Amino acid sequence: MTAVSPDARLPGLHAEAGDPHSRLARALADLEGAGWGLLCSGQAALAQQLAALLGPGTLRVDARLSVSREVFAAAGLALATPDADWRGARAVWLLEPDERAIKRAKRAEVPIIVDATLAPGGGWLERGAALIVYRDGATLSGFGDVSLSALFGHGEAPPRRAPAPSDLSLAMVLRDLATLPLRLARAARTTAALLERFGGAAQAAGPTALLLSPDSAADTHQPVGGVLAAAHNVGAGTLITPGVQGAEAVLALLRGDQPQERTDERPANPAPTDARTAERTPAAQPPLAEPAVPRREEPRPPSAEPEPEASLAYVPEIIFSDSMPQPGRREEVQAEEPPAVQEAPSEAPRREAEAHRDERRSERTGRQEGSRREAEQRDPPAETPAADQASPEPAQAAEVPAPSEPVSPEPAQPDIALTPDLPPAAGTDPTEGLSDEQRATYNRLRDWRNAEAKRQEISRFIIASNATLAEIARSAPSDETQLRKVRGMGPERVRKYGAAILGTVQAD
Repeated sequence: MTAVSPDARLPGLHAEAGDPHSRLARALADLEGAGWGLLCSGQAALAQQLAALLGPGTLRVDARLSVSREVFAAAGLALATPDADWRGARAVWLLEPDERAIKRAKRAEVPIIVDATLAPGGGWLERGAALIVYRDGATLSGFGDVSLSALFGHGEAPPRRAPAPSDLSLAMVLRDLATLPLRLARAARTTAALLERFGGAAQAAGPTALLLSPDSAADTHQPVGGVLAAAHNVGAGTLITPGVQGAEAVLALLRGDQPQERTDERPANPAPTDARTAERTPAAQPPLAEPAVPRREEPRPPSAEPEPEASLAYVPEIIFSDSMPQPGRREEVQAEEPPAVQEAPSEAPRREAEAHRDERRSERTGRQEGSRREAEQRDPPAETPAADQASPEPAQAAEVPAPSEPVSPEPAQPDIALTPDLPPAAGTDPTEGLSDEQRATYNRLRDWRNAEAKRQEISRFIIASNATLAEIARSAPSDETQLRKVRGMGPERVRKYGAAILGTVQAD
């Protein structure tokens, strides 16, 4: 019996003594309220363990889960959607089942497997689930570089039939579990705020994920459930997890914004931090002196002040590494570099020529400045203090680098106009207002949609919702260009079903 609650134990789990495999399995089992926990090396190992536990047969899986049919078929389990009759299936694998689903499973005498990959610690075994699974370790570690899956249940632990995760994966998960409660809490707050903002255009996929219409966002390289905002298109739509980045990162995914890479104004070869290193690497220093030449040549107005924006840097709310670059330290090093540079003998003539050229430019600048002042003294009526004070501002504004301009207006952009294709709310009739001819087209589209869904063994709303079919019937598109303008018809859906939809619309 542990002296602290399971979630409070996680921050110090990496420092406990004992076998790391047993420590992690026992801690996660306590978190789920399970009697046992088995850690596997990935989704293929999880399929082997489930097949050994349930036996070969049909496994009905929630369309919101990303599960490989090929991997489970190789283990002897055929995956199917939960839309059909549950009787005869080996189990039903669901994400956040409600009370109605739990009662349906009891009537069909089918065990329920709850997927807690994105939200560990839900206590599903006490609410009627037979097993709990983690498909991957992205949520546990925060990143996608861990190959791990897990299975939990009550009673006596079954024998291991699949490979265990590597020692490296265990060490990484034990290290990153310290921040799991904080990451889950922040992701849940952001998800709740986004659900309130999007209204009926989004559905909750657990406390830390959103389900939007298909093709709402492109798949991201980072996995869902990690510290970064991520999107993945699954059978039921687009699954999005905010991670710890906040709502703005999710909105950027929906807008299709490319992630901005941090660019530090420094050469490929970093400058040495002390004089001894500079003496050892003289060849790497000359390129650093060239950018400083135009800065010395260009005269600045007397009232110009140093730009405060140049010293600003993004400071994350949670720091996951102590090796973040320090802009202030880098500026100090660059400021001290020119005196410490040990010039090569071959560079001396070139440096001397540059010095003479700088002196000639400075003389020309001084003569121009003296002429301007003499002209001002000869023409007293031209003195306009307000204008003189305002004149340096355009010059100063012109010197501000332009790349920072597009970033500032981002928060002022209008809300994202989502194109939901989820089941309509109860009590609404999407065919209201259709003419007899449009209603006939709608009926043909609906019959085609239902037959196609049955053929693929997927949900009808994955192909198109009733509201989308009604809009197609109302607009009667004649080509794919017009079909893309219909609300709910994304590029991927038009590519898959565009020809069939247009043929159904134009049928007599």
